[in-house]
Amino acid sequence: MRALLLAPLLVLGACFTTRPLETPSGKPEVELRTKDLELAKRGVAEEILPRGFQLRSHGETWIRFFRPADDLETKLVARSRLSGTPVYYVTARLVPAGPGLRMVCDIELVANAGTASQKVTDLSRETAAAHELQDVLGQVQARVSLSEYARSILVQEELARTSSDREAPRVWSGAAR
Repeated sequence: MRALLLAPLLVLGACFTTRPLETPSGKPEVELRTKDLELAKRGVAEEILPRGFQLRSHGETWIRFFRPADDLETKLVARSRLSGTPVYYVTARLVPAGPGLRMVCDIELVANAGTASQKVTDLSRETAAAHELQDVLGQVQARVSLSEYARSILVQEELARTSSDREAPRVWSGAAR
């Protein structure tokens, strides 16, 4: 009988734990080829918002999103008698790294948010959620690289246009008209 009661918990635990991410921090992270903080924040927002997250807050070098946990297993594990639905938080931090930026993310599952008995579970390492976010960051990296490439093409086109619009210098022939 006890085995039947523990089996769902063991299966659920196996779903949450996976192999470590192969990143320097062990958390979801990616190197971006830009120093433009706003472009990097816009890139992560454009990838995360369609996945049901909402913007929570942001600063100069970070941006934070949240989403109520909507899967039954998470609700059963994280929910308590004190509050309703647990909430996922994703925070992306941007730090200078060589010629660009490094985006490092934290994922948290918060139960009893805003109460004295708030419980925060870090999901940033060795979880399915961390691996899923790492995949999303790959999309962010592609989006930001494409934006930087498009920006460089526009600059090149603008330089070519302005240099062809210039008049050739007139040479004075000395003859009066």
